[in-house]
Parts: sequence; C-alpha cells; structure tokens
Amino acid sequence: MQDQSPPESGAALGEHAKRERPARLPIAALIVGAFLAFVVPSFVQALNLVDVLAFPFGYYMAAQGVLLGFLIIGIISARWHNRREARDAKVS
Repeated sequence: MQDQSPPESGAALGEHAKRERPARLPIAALIVGAFLAFVVPSFVQALNLVDVLAFPFGYYMAAQGVLLGFLIIGIISARWHNRREARDAKVS
C-alpha cells in the first residue's frame, strides 16, 4: 500500500493554510442578525415616539426595517461568497 498523504512542499502548505483561514463575514453577519432580531425589537416602545410616514418608527423597524436588514445581510453575504469562489477558482 502506498501512502496517499499530500505533498509537504512550502507552496502546498501555504496554499492550504490560505484556504482554511477563518471567514469573518459570516461571523459578523450572525452578530448583526442577532442584533436586528433581538435588540431592535426591545427598543420598540422608545422608537414609537417618532413617526415615519404616519407610522410609529418602532412599528416600522419591527415590521419592515429588520426584514430589510436581513435582506441586506443576505445580499452582502452572497456577493462575498461569489467573490471568494471566483478567487479560489483562479488559485486552483
């Protein structure tokens, strides 16, 4: 039986380490998502003192603003993943 271990050249190790680095955007997206989901709704009563287009601002943020925030997180995340895949395809 032959050993199927990967080559241990410096270039191969550096390339492997580059691919395995931790991704910061998904972690940041989770933190922002948790903020939108838990912190913003807790301030609804205070935000209701401001009116936006004849709706209380707290209602608007709970009903629409949080959803728009999640949509923006999804768009940014998709673009980031597409760029990362394109960069990895060039390296391979």
